[in-house]
Amino acid sequence: MRNVIILIIFIVLFACSLERNNPFENEIAPSAIGSEYFSITKISVDSIRINWEPTSATNDAIFADGYYIYRSGWENGNYSIADTHFTSMNLEYFDIDNNGELNFDENHYWYKISAFITTSSGDFEGYRSVAKTW
Repeated sequence: MRNVIILIIFIVLFACSLERNNPFENEIAPSAIGSEYFSITKISVDSIRINWEPTSATNDAIFADGYYIYRSGWENGNYSIADTHFTSMNLEYFDIDNNGELNFDENHYWYKISAFITTSSGDFEGYRSVAKTW
């Protein structure tokens, strides 16, 4: 029984860690978007406006090639990609409820944004911003 408990503790401790697999992270990955540069405005029952300031890489003046916008029903819940912007010029996103599923009056959503750069090896995502809502 003691060995089972030790095994469970071992599994829980090591299964919960997130290992990022980005070989360029310390060199060229975009930095996280700070909460002071990221705002959300509820426009109507079916529309949210999200805008943010551009981010630069941590060690270079490389600007992001695009941004991922994540949405969740809870601040600490699972986030899924709501949209991908493939430009660093359009720094706003409108989350529009076209089919009545989101209903921004009855439901509250949380958003995170992360920047990414595109290299010959693929897209490399920076850290996600803090969660924000309206």
